[in-house]
Amino acid sequence: MSSGHCREANATPGRPTPSRLEVTIALACAFALGTVYVSSLIGWERILPTSTSWLTADASSHYLGWAFVRQDPALGFPVMITDRVGFPEVLTAAYFDPIPLLVYALLPISWALPAEFQFLGLFQCAAAALTIYFGYRIARLFTDSWLAGAGAGALLASNSALTLRFGSHAALTGQFFLVAALYLVLSAPTDLRGRAGLRRRLTVLLVFVFCALGVNPYIGAMTALIALAGVFQEGWRDRKTIPELTVAAVIGFGVLAVGAWSFGYWGSGQDAATEWHGLYRTTADTYSNPRSFSLFLPGAPPARVELLEGTAYLGVVGLAAFGGSCVALGFSRSHRTFVSSHAALLVIAGLAFCVALADGHVVPGQTSTASPLRVVALFRASGRFSWILMYVTYALGVATLLRLAPRRLHGPALGLAAIIQLVELSPLRSAVAEFVRNPAEPAHVLRDAPWDSLGQTHAHLVVLPAWQCGARASPGGNAGHATFGLLAARQGMTINSYYASRYDDGSLELHCHVLPDRLRQIGAASDTAYVVDAAWRSWFDRQASSTHRCVDADGYSLCVALDSSTGS
Repeated sequence: MSSGHCREANATPGRPTPSRLEVTIALACAFALGTVYVSSLIGWERILPTSTSWLTADASSHYLGWAFVRQDPALGFPVMITDRVGFPEVLTAAYFDPIPLLVYALLPISWALPAEFQFLGLFQCAAAALTIYFGYRIARLFTDSWLAGAGAGALLASNSALTLRFGSHAALTGQFFLVAALYLVLSAPTDLRGRAGLRRRLTVLLVFVFCALGVNPYIGAMTALIALAGVFQEGWRDRKTIPELTVAAVIGFGVLAVGAWSFGYWGSGQDAATEWHGLYRTTADTYSNPRSFSLFLPGAPPARVELLEGTAYLGVVGLAAFGGSCVALGFSRSHRTFVSSHAALLVIAGLAFCVALADGHVVPGQTSTASPLRVVALFRASGRFSWILMYVTYALGVATLLRLAPRRLHGPALGLAAIIQLVELSPLRSAVAEFVRNPAEPAHVLRDAPWDSLGQTHAHLVVLPAWQCGARASPGGNAGHATFGLLAARQGMTINSYYASRYDDGSLELHCHVLPDRLRQIGAASDTAYVVDAAWRSWFDRQASSTHRCVDADGYSLCVALDSSTGS
């Protein structure tokens, strides 16, 4: 977005854009600080790309989405469509949240990477770093103080919604796209580059939306909403740009459709709307209720753990920023003008919060594929849309302080704000670090000999019952999808059992009823190994003893083909 000829203004018109040297130094410092911050939360083991022994719960599913696509010998387009997981069904690995953008980027060099290679920790370090960097750039729109920029970056990167996500869901730490889009929108009213600058800014926004969608559909949708606010804002500011903005909006919807298909979220033949919109919604007090996150204030726990998906507690600093912005409206005419110039951003952020509050019983996910509600029903974790207003509050609070406070206070004030937030949210960081160190149900390490060469003698691994048919009844329990998914990936086998963010009714019917019934009718396949519960073990002993032999391995019943070296 920057060039030697453009300027970004604040309270002082004509403030120069940071030089390339400053940008380089800011990025380097941001990546150093981001890496230190993330490592303090999740540890170096999760950051090292060749470290996979820690994978469990959601993280194992994210990794397996990448691992199975990587092993698919018949890659087509979109590459996220595969039969390596959920075999023999062809499904999209996008709903494993493997960060499809990185999958696409790494596939061409996959041959040069270690057999077990994960990028979840590295992505989280980059996410923290880029949140710091774009927070810095937002502050630099309104001040020439690098210390103020550093404080703003630290403030945005240490918020509750982002910190909570470092514990489990790597893709959702990509919230830097929201901050980056906010930077572009906030810089627009003072951009002096004319039509060429407008086109360039719109192009960058479209690229941001596409890339954000490649990280996670929620991140993509929220980035698109902020970009849409920027389009409305520009049209209101300069009516002559409306034709170009209309074209950009149409192209934007096209970008969303192409991105959704390219990254495997849409068009895979699966009806993913099997759960209700708002299953993971937020609460009206999400911005003010500290939960158990604050060192300073007591808070009430959520009525259901699912409501934590919409966590967006502002902290005392964020609440003070909101209050300060409201007070400033009463006595500062220039501030009222500034806020009104961003009315579209506030309106869209408010509407997104209303979506986050929506009760799931209003829009059931069990809708016809032709229903327009099907698209809405896909966003079952609607509570995450509360993040937009949270980031808007932080950004406008930073802008208010820097526009109205004396220059000499910019750095100390934002530096102190960042320190206060880091201290206040220390219980949250401690809880995240503890969760990472001691996962509730870690994957079972399989050590017995029958597992060692399973992939050399069998092409497929079938778990009965499959994990998606009922985790507690499936071998390995809640951690079974990780235990046997990681085994299959290491052995180069396909697997039927998996954990994804979405299942459709047809897929569940196939794996939970059709395929088990077919197995009972035609018998076990010679190229398939089976991990089974007690009932299926009894069936194999009675009905499939001529083709398979069941052995005990690490407390599980493993049934292997008799003509394999493992089972003979």
